[in-house]
Amino acid sequence: RDPKSAFFVLYNSNGEPDGEGGTIFNVKTVAHSAPNLESSNVHWVSYNDQAYIYSDGTSIAPDALPPAEVDLNQLTIGIRVIGLTIAAIIFALALFFGVWTKRNCKERVVKASQPEFLYMICGGAIILGSTIIPLSIDDSVATISGCDRACLSIPWLFNFGFITMFSALFAKTWRLNKAMDYAARSKRMKVKVKDALRPWFVLLILNTIVLVTWTEVDPMKWVRVETGTFDDFNRSIDSYGICSSSNEVPFIVVLLIINFSLVVLANYQAYRARNLSTEFSESKYISIIMSSMFQAIVIGLPLAILVGKDPNASFIVLAGIIGMLCLSTLCFMFIPKMVSMNKKGEVALSTAAAPMPQEENRNENSNECIVERASIIQVKADLDDENEEDGGVLMNIWGGAKEIYRRASYLPDENRSSNDEEEGSPNISATSIFVGTLVEGR
Repeated sequence: RDPKSAFFVLYNSNGEPDGEGGTIFNVKTVAHSAPNLESSNVHWVSYNDQAYIYSDGTSIAPDALPPAEVDLNQLTIGIRVIGLTIAAIIFALALFFGVWTKRNCKERVVKASQPEFLYMICGGAIILGSTIIPLSIDDSVATISGCDRACLSIPWLFNFGFITMFSALFAKTWRLNKAMDYAARSKRMKVKVKDALRPWFVLLILNTIVLVTWTEVDPMKWVRVETGTFDDFNRSIDSYGICSSSNEVPFIVVLLIINFSLVVLANYQAYRARNLSTEFSESKYISIIMSSMFQAIVIGLPLAILVGKDPNASFIVLAGIIGMLCLSTLCFMFIPKMVSMNKKGEVALSTAAAPMPQEENRNENSNECIVERASIIQVKADLDDENEEDGGVLMNIWGGAKEIYRRASYLPDENRSSNDEEEGSPNISATSIFVGTLVEGR
């Protein structure tokens, strides 16, 4: 029908209580139609400046649909506090152990554990623990661009912290094994810190190449993923935010392969050092660290994938994995040293305190025992007195050697008779081997 062929009126009916339990409806004319001279349409003309009153008592038009109740699944304050508390504990322990190492760097136990690598472990724990901070950021506390920057920093912090901490475990054990190999061959060669740090530099370069490529090609960004839940008006009412990129899987696989090789090498070096004195090697505690890490990854990662749609649960799981990696490494590397230092006097080398073979087996095993103990003392001198003159190193070796001979009844003490000295003296071949070790070490 032609709109100009009829007259339209808009009425506004509002009900008011009549005081007797009923309702009185007042109908008012609000507007009417009028022809538009410039077109074939009509337009509304207000009648006596009357405003249309809606059901809420105002003249403001409501939305066409009721507001949607959307669940964004953002991190709660309590969950965020728990994660940041874990990070704070990691920072506090790493700083405490670093200061403790600096204050006790002249102590025998700390020097034997190579302070340079202890500092690396503390620094790596701080970097790795820092990953929890960007993980705790979502669009409830930051803008979208802020969330993007947080997502971008996560792989950098995690990988650099991981390789720094576990490269130290590998390097310190490798350095000791190398020194023992030279000593076993009656050779003196200084294994420098920079030689042991080469694997760390290689892994650092490889990780940097992969991370730079990932950042340039397909950087991590903050995105919201809808879960497929809709209301009666077909509107999405449930979503969660994650850090994601379109082609992240190849980069993650390459990083896992590179860094897993570090774990394998660290375990291999710890296995080689399993029979050395615990004052030199922490192979026992490194094994515990590796076991803890294995359990955390095997249990934590599948759990994090299963709860990936729940940001609160996923954040707690990831923070727990990072916390276990850092805290287990720090505690098992430093607390045994602190306990050892608190004992009265210095702890003697377990090999030096070991009893010699029985009389009937002494001659056939004496060469092996003497060479082993001389080698260990030589390595101890190399690690403790790298900056001393050669004469000082030789004196330390000879002093330790005399102590071994005295305990094993190969050298006489003040209370022994000359006859006992002859009976307890070593055979010529054993003496030659021991002196040869000292001379070549010199």
